[in-house]
Amino acid sequence: MSTLEVNKLAPLADNGTVTLGDSGDTITLTAGADLTLGGSSSTITIPSGATITNNGTATGFGGDNTPSFHVYASSGQTVTGGGQTKVVFNTEVIDTDNAFATNTFTVPSGKGGKYLMYACVHNSNKQPARYHVQIRQNNSEKLTLENGNGGAYAGVHVSGLVDASAGDTFDVYYYNSEGQNMTIDGGISKMFFGGYKLV
Repeated sequence: MSTLEVNKLAPLADNGTVTLGDSGDTITLTAGADLTLGGSSSTITIPSGATITNNGTATGFGGDNTPSFHVYASSGQTVTGGGQTKVVFNTEVIDTDNAFATNTFTVPSGKGGKYLMYACVHNSNKQPARYHVQIRQNNSEKLTLENGNGGAYAGVHVSGLVDASAGDTFDVYYYNSEGQNMTIDGGISKMFFGGYKLV
């Protein structure tokens, strides 16, 4: 094996091209060595039909759908009959940016964009003529799904895409048409709220 020691490879002509190897060749970077391609204003083009194979750790590529959060209520909650009640979620499953607090998700600084938001609430042994779950953005209705006469333990699930800016807040409200207070079921599979930023 021959060793070529140089500080710079440049084409013979200005703005020319330097080609490494021929078809079928393999060019290997020695273990422990680093390779920097281009600079802040460079463009690196991967031709059509080429394949990038990753057998290691890739960082800085694409995105990871954060911020993301998923919370649930570990126990049931009493809600006002005939009115709106803010739903309480006391258990976090994931909260990547520590952005969920006091039953509200707040979009972190620099993390505005499109978010997928969802929420689910179940009745507990009541069958209101009307009930709905609502996700509010900055205390205004954003996503709502309504049901009626769905059974004593029926649930309602709402989800959708929203445009959000840093500092926007999201929380969940429940409405029922009962003439008296009632209970909504708690549990990880029955009363939950979550969302994540799209890449």
